[in-house]
Amino acid sequence: MFMRFVFDGGQGVIYAITDSGAILFYRDQSRNGNGDWAFGGIGKQIGQGWTGMKHVTSNGDGIIYAVDSQGRMLFYRDLARDGNGVWAFGGTGKQIGQGWLNMQHVFCGGDGIIYAIDTEGRIFFYQDQARNGTGVWAFGGIGKQIGEGWTNFRHVFSGGDGIIYAIDRGGNLIFYRDEARNGNGAWAFGGQPRTIGGGWTDVRQVFSGGDGIIYAINSQGELLFYRDEARDGSSKWSFGGVGKQIGQGWIVAQADFQLTTRWGVCICTFTGAPRQGKITADWVTEAFGEPNGIDTYFGRMSGGRQSMQFQAFGPVELMTIEAKKAADNAGSTISAFRTAAQQLGIPVSSFDHFMWIIDDGVSTGGTTSGDSLVGALDFTPQNGMHEMTHTNNVCAHADKFTLDDYGDVFCIMGASHAARGFIDPDLTFQTPSGSDDSHALSGPGICTPYLLAAGWLDEVANTTALPLTPVPAKTFVLDANHGAPEFGSTNNVALTLGSTPRTPGDAAQFWVEYRQPSGSDIAINRPNPHANPDLPDGGVLIVRKVQIFNQTVFPRCGGALHSFLQAYVGAAPGNVLSVTDGYSLRVVTVDLASSRIEVAIV
Repeated sequence: MFMRFVFDGGQGVIYAITDSGAILFYRDQSRNGNGDWAFGGIGKQIGQGWTGMKHVTSNGDGIIYAVDSQGRMLFYRDLARDGNGVWAFGGTGKQIGQGWLNMQHVFCGGDGIIYAIDTEGRIFFYQDQARNGTGVWAFGGIGKQIGEGWTNFRHVFSGGDGIIYAIDRGGNLIFYRDEARNGNGAWAFGGQPRTIGGGWTDVRQVFSGGDGIIYAINSQGELLFYRDEARDGSSKWSFGGVGKQIGQGWIVAQADFQLTTRWGVCICTFTGAPRQGKITADWVTEAFGEPNGIDTYFGRMSGGRQSMQFQAFGPVELMTIEAKKAADNAGSTISAFRTAAQQLGIPVSSFDHFMWIIDDGVSTGGTTSGDSLVGALDFTPQNGMHEMTHTNNVCAHADKFTLDDYGDVFCIMGASHAARGFIDPDLTFQTPSGSDDSHALSGPGICTPYLLAAGWLDEVANTTALPLTPVPAKTFVLDANHGAPEFGSTNNVALTLGSTPRTPGDAAQFWVEYRQPSGSDIAINRPNPHANPDLPDGGVLIVRKVQIFNQTVFPRCGGALHSFLQAYVGAAPGNVLSVTDGYSLRVVTVDLASSRIEVAIV
C-alpha cells in the first residue's frame, strides 16, 4: 500500500488517500515537532472509493474538495473530524463544479477560497461561498486570474491568510502572499517571489498545517515538521530550518507536476571556417516540433511532466574561428558564445538553456548544466535528446576515458549512433543524388534508472521490489518502458533488487526493465536502423546496475545516480536473464498487444 495524496485538514488533522482509494485519518496532536499522534500514529480508515482523483485539498472544518478524472469538482465533509468517519451526504461527493481538468495545481486558501494554476502558469481565484455542497460560487464560478508566470513549480500550497508557498525545480522554497484574497490580485512584494529556504529537492508531497507549520514527506517515507515563524517572507524558522522527523513509513506517490523548459537553438558559423553542414533553422524546428520530434519525446519520456518550448536562430556568424579556438582553450566556450549571440541581438537570457550547433567542420558534443554544444556535421535528434537529458539531472558520463553508460545501447544516454535509434523519415534531406538520412536518427527511450534521476518516474507507484532472497517460481508482470507512466498510472515498468542508493558508498541496486520495438524504441531489436534484427519481435529484457560514486572515483559524476548495462536477453518465452549472482529471471509470456511480459524467478 502507498499513499497517492496527503493533505492537511486543519488543527493537526492529516488525511491520506491510498492507492486502493481508502481515505485515512491522522492527527498530529502536539503540532510542535514532537510527533504526538492520535491512535499512536496509525491511520484510521474513514472512507473508501477515492480512486481516480486528480487533485484533493481541504479547506478546514472537515471540508474536502476533489477534482476527478473528468474535471468535476466534488464536495465532501468529514463531520466528525475525529477518525470515526461521519460524512455529510453519506460520504458521497456532491458535484459543485466542472471544467477543472486543465489545472496543474489546485489548493485551498481557507474561507472557501480555492487557487488553481493552469498549464500555462496562470493563477486563478475561486471562492465557494456556500461551503455546504450547494456550489454557490463567487463570480458565478468563473476563475478570476490574479497572476501569471507560475510555471516550473513542482509543489504549490497554501499557508493560510493569503500565504502561498511554492517549491521550484531547484528545491527553493518561495513565499508569496495574496493580500486581497478577493480575486483582485493585490500581492505582497508586488507579486515578486521571496526565497525563504533551500534544499527542498527530496520532497514527494508537502502541505501546510496552518500557523506557519509545513509538513513534508521525503523519498524515504519520513514525515518532517517545519515551522515558518515569521510568515512574512523574511525566513525565520523553528529548529533553524531543519525538518524534525515526526513519522516514518509514509510511503507516498510522487505529486503531479508539469515543467516547461525554454530552449534556444543557434546554428553557429565562424569567420575563416567555411560552412560544411546543411542544417537550417527550419530543419531544427522540424526536429523539435514534428510528431516524432524532441518536444514530443520528452513529453513521452516524462509521462507528460516535461515540455520543451524552443526557438531556432541562424545560421549566424558568431565570431572568428580564431576567437572560438581561444575560447575553447580557455574553457570559456559557452560564455563566449552567449556574449557574442547577445551582441548580435539573440535574446539569450530569455531561455532556460541554449543549444549551440557548431558548424566548424570538427566540433562534436558536450553539455553543462545549462547549455549544450553539438557539432553540425553529426547532429541528429538522438544527439540532441542525449545532451538535453543531461540538463534534467542525469549525470555527466564518468570521464572521457571510461565509457560507462555510453555502452548502454538500449538508452538514449548510450553513445550517439550506437544507441538503438530509428530513422525519422520526416527529417531526411533531399539531395540531387537522393535522400540523405544522416541527420535523421532519433531515439531510443531513456532507461528507468535515469527516468528516476530526472524526477519523472514514480518509484513508489510504478516499480516493484524483488524479494532480496530468490523465491523460485514467483512471477511478476512487467510493462514495457515507453517512458515514465503518467500520473495515476499503475503500470509497473521496473523490477528493483536492493535499496535505491542515496549517497556514495551505498550498496548497488539492480534494475530490470522490458523494452518493446515501438514508439521511440521501434528499432530496439536492431543493432542499427538499417540492419536485420538480432533480437526477437518481443523486444528485450535488460538488467542494469545502479550506484552512486564519489568525486574521487568518477570526477564528472560524483554524487549522482549512475546506471551501467549489465546483461540482456531477447524477450521470448524460456529465455533467462541473470540479474546478479544466484538471482535469475525467466521470461514466461510475452504479450505484444498489451506491451507487457511475465517473468519468474528461477
